[in-house]
Order: sequence, then C-alpha cells, then structure tokens
Amino acid sequence: ADSFSKGEEVLKENGLLLIFPEGLSRMERNMLPFRKGTSRIILQTLASAPEMTVHVVPIGIHYRKHEVLSDVQLTTGKVIAVGGPYREKYASQPSRTVNELTRELEIALREVVLYVDQDQRSALVEKQLELFDNNCGGRFSYDDFHAQKAVCERVSSLDDSAALRLADEQQAYFALLRQHQLNDEVMVQKISPLLTVALLLFGFPLFIIGLINLPPYLLGKHMADTKVSRQDFYTSVISAVSAFSYVIWLALWWMMALLSGNVLLIGLVVLMPMLGWLALGWWQRFTQWKIQQKWRKTPEDVKARLLAMRAALLASSY
Repeated sequence: ADSFSKGEEVLKENGLLLIFPEGLSRMERNMLPFRKGTSRIILQTLASAPEMTVHVVPIGIHYRKHEVLSDVQLTTGKVIAVGGPYREKYASQPSRTVNELTRELEIALREVVLYVDQDQRSALVEKQLELFDNNCGGRFSYDDFHAQKAVCERVSSLDDSAALRLADEQQAYFALLRQHQLNDEVMVQKISPLLTVALLLFGFPLFIIGLINLPPYLLGKHMADTKVSRQDFYTSVISAVSAFSYVIWLALWWMMALLSGNVLLIGLVVLMPMLGWLALGWWQRFTQWKIQQKWRKTPEDVKARLLAMRAALLASSY
C-alpha cells in the first residue's frame, strides 16, 4: 500500500516512475504474466486526479551479454495514454478495469521485448540472438530489432524435434569454439590487426596507470563470487559494490593528494576515472586480440567447418 501511495505521489507531480511489471528478476527469455500493481497505481492516480492523463511508455531491455560493460539495447513502443475512459470504468468496476488495463499494457510490452513462448527454449534463443548481435557489432536499429523479433518467433514456432536439432547444432558449434579457445564474436570481427596492435601498444602505459582503479572492482567481484547465488544478480552486485567502494577509494586518493600538495598526484587523481575507463577498454581489446591470434592460427579446415556451422545456425532462425 505504501509503494502504491508513493507511486501515485510521483505521478501526480509529473515525475517518472519505472516499473518492471513481471515483479521479479530472471535470466530466462520468456515473459511471465504481469502483476497488477502497475495498473493499480495508474488507476488510483486517475481516481484522485480527475484532470490527469497518465502516459505509459513500453520499454524492452536487451543486453548483448550479461556482464559488466555490456552493450544494451532499449526499444520503446507506442505511448499509451491512460485517461478518462479508464477513470470512468474504474469508478464502477475497479477489479475488472485493473485486469483490462493490465492486459493492454502486457500486449504493448510484448511488442518491444525479445522473448520465446516456451520456458525451456530460453537458452536456445539466447544463443541465436548472440549470433545476430555479433553480426550487428553492438549497434542496433529498429530494423535489427524486427529481425531479432523474427528470430524469437521462429524459435518459438519450431516443433519439438526441430528445436532439439537446433540445440544439438548449437552445442556442437559452441563446443568447437571452446575447443579452439575462440568465441563467436571473432567470426565476424573486421578490425584491422595492425590497428589493434598499435592501439594496444600506445594504450599500454595508460592501462598500467589505470590499474590504480582496480581494488574497488576486485572487492565487487569478491562479493559477487562469495555472496551471490543467483546469476541474474551477479553483474548487478559487482556494479553496485564497485561503484559504492570506488567513491570511497577516490575520496581517499583526493585526501592524500590534497594533503601532499603534489601537483602531479592531484593531476593523477583528477584523471583517475578516465584512466579506469581506458584500462577496462584496453583489457577488453587485448582479450579479444588474443582470441584473434588464435583464430589466425586455427587450421583452415576447422575455420571452414565453423563458418559453415554458424551459417546453418543463422539460416535456421529465419
């Protein structure tokens, strides 16, 4: 009741209210029935503010990977204006109106979320989307989103035997990648090796200096490794603990720099956040460069087999 009242207060003040209507966090790519809380907050607001219209923006969230520094794709749907008609219905038939609005919101959100109809095919569509996302290189358009939706719908529409075949093909493909210490991303990368080496050499001194930012991240990772049992919370805990401890870490460095009066140390502290970001980017590029070198040394027959397997997997999605 308190959360409903607070939500109503925010809306009346023309604030923004973010709600995850399924009511819980999961890794699976299926959708659960909506909880009714979203509709109740909206309708209670309308009932107590006769002239008000509440606008709802459906937003689909898609992470390219479930890890720190992942690309994220946000897809917005058509804005739903909830006003007079719902207010009148709610006054006479509150329960029925809550159910009706919940159904309308669920239909709207399904249009912008990437999901499958069957719980057991969540991992299946996750791998298919990984292939598609790597083709896009982390840059998405609405056309790409419609293609991703088509992938989800195709996987949902497979009969059981076809779904099992696709799962076997995925397992064989990704097992062969692991066997040769490769990943799918390297199959479609078009970055110049010489440019990568030049950037790594130029950025190495900055990477070494940027390691001054490492302790807060290590603390966050330690907390996640030792305290988190649910995979969907793992990255969130790393991010939250690292961010909170980084504020303290940076404050300590500022105190040391100001007390010392050393201009170089003060300059270093000013640049610390940027250096940390550069260090993370350098490490990601270095890790992928090592995989690129393994790809270059992979036997040609294995390369051909991997490319053929990947093409077959992508073809099965359309």
